[in-house]
Amino acid sequence: MALSGGSDQILGEVISQAAVQQEIGFIADFKYGMYFVGAQQIANGISQFTLPVTLPRNAVVQQYDVAVKAARAGAALAANVAQMRVNDATSALLKNQGLSVVIDFGALRTVSAVQVDNANLAIVRVTPWTGAAFAPSPAYATLLASSVILGQGPVTISMPTAPSNNQNAILPSEIRTERLLVEILGKVSAETLGQQLGVILPEPTADLEIKINGGAPVWKSPGPALPGTETALVEEHFNKNGERLVKLGDALAALTGDPLNSENVTFNLELATRVPGVLEIVPKTAVVRRIWRVRFGSDTERNVEFASEGVLEIPLDLPTPPGGQTRTIDEIRFTALGNFGAERVLPPVGPDPGALVDLTLDTARAALVRLSPEGALAELSGVRLPLGANAGGAEASVVLWSNKGPAFEEPLEAMPAATSEPVTIEEGPESWVTFAFKKPVKLDAANPPWAAVVVARGQVTWNLGLSNGSDTLAKNVLRLGAPAGPWKPLPPPFLAPGSALAGSRGRVRVVGTAHKQNPLAPLLVSLSTSGAASTAVTPTAKGAVAIIKFTSPPTAAGAVLRVTSHLAGTVTFRDIDVIANV
Repeated sequence: MALSGGSDQILGEVISQAAVQQEIGFIADFKYGMYFVGAQQIANGISQFTLPVTLPRNAVVQQYDVAVKAARAGAALAANVAQMRVNDATSALLKNQGLSVVIDFGALRTVSAVQVDNANLAIVRVTPWTGAAFAPSPAYATLLASSVILGQGPVTISMPTAPSNNQNAILPSEIRTERLLVEILGKVSAETLGQQLGVILPEPTADLEIKINGGAPVWKSPGPALPGTETALVEEHFNKNGERLVKLGDALAALTGDPLNSENVTFNLELATRVPGVLEIVPKTAVVRRIWRVRFGSDTERNVEFASEGVLEIPLDLPTPPGGQTRTIDEIRFTALGNFGAERVLPPVGPDPGALVDLTLDTARAALVRLSPEGALAELSGVRLPLGANAGGAEASVVLWSNKGPAFEEPLEAMPAATSEPVTIEEGPESWVTFAFKKPVKLDAANPPWAAVVVARGQVTWNLGLSNGSDTLAKNVLRLGAPAGPWKPLPPPFLAPGSALAGSRGRVRVVGTAHKQNPLAPLLVSLSTSGAASTAVTPTAKGAVAIIKFTSPPTAAGAVLRVTSHLAGTVTFRDIDVIANV
């Protein structure tokens, strides 16, 4: 086979040479730009780009931002954007020396040129499909002849009119068609031609969408992807580089977050376009955490039973982080099931015993302590005191006394119908004893009452706490006196400024119901390794979901959930999930 600029004898058919009129800018881009550099003429014109993303099944995807790049393809491999059917040429002059190629786009495409990246091949004719057949006249053709009898000698081809050449057939105008018939002088295998034959698609990419593993679209950009004038990467539109910010965090989060499965899985982010072009997905910002469900043996729930108010702990045992990494906790989620009553005990923990003073009370000596529920309770149904009894045990009760007024700290008189049932106190060390009233007593938040500990039999001991002056214990001041009064301040050593005894206060807890408009949750939950405030939790029979977030992530090593209850009861913690960095 010979490719030359002329022939000695014209014996064959003449295919009219197309007059090529193309825009100067496009010609420059085609010949010298990114789509035509050296021998690598064919660029990456594709209809779909896939980015694999590997995540653990228990990933919590908080952010996953990518840049979607979409640009006009310029030269695209025909095999990438269409089906190619390659056969031996049937034209008389090309018989046994050429190829007939059908490029089937499967949809209407705008084409402005065809090229082949092989100096031993030449494009001699390009014919569009009209809907029922290929057009009777080609859109592009060059002068083709044979120097001897048809099929018996070398075939020659004239040089096409610039800017076209043997390998680049620039159409006289853009055409819109579903198929092209491309006739080529020279022969190679269909596989080889699939890597060498290209088309120029001047349209911008359009109707972009992203799917994950072939599912429903998670992002769409209808219409053509036209470049903007800005360089900033934003969600609203494409920038001057043909890039656009896409946030896929929610879509990936919906496919992960399994707290019981930490195996890796690969998700294919599939970017597709109706019009082939240069497509790419570039990862930008990823914020990924992992969620772990706390196990108790084979169970994923834990029953916690409170015999009274107080604190119980639940260890958070998690798998050891890989590679010696430090695991920190962003968030804890759980479901709390229970049915607690309306009463609350304040405070649920403490006050702590002191090491300096024990009051001994008997039938002749009583003590009075100021209550300080801080307005949290609407009614008072009882008082709890840490009392011990000497030999033989004792019997005592509590009588409420009114205060003189909000601006005073002076007991006034015993309140009617505000005496508790007598309680027998067994011989032994202190324990918290409840003195319940027959009927709840309404509380005045601005002027709370006093509680007198009156002993009817035996002797009781009451260990006093030590206040630092700014804690809640500081308000629980004491008076001493006979069971019916009068009440006097403690002796001078307890009142002298700077005295070690000056902080002595009565350790007491109050029992009552909270205001309906300002309910008090029965539980407080905190993390042992965090200094964050406790989270109020109200369990329900069907389960209440609680979420604890940490602005300063604490360490997970050795962490336990501290559950503080305001009353006796049982709560079930189900599905305790820890969201951590690793």
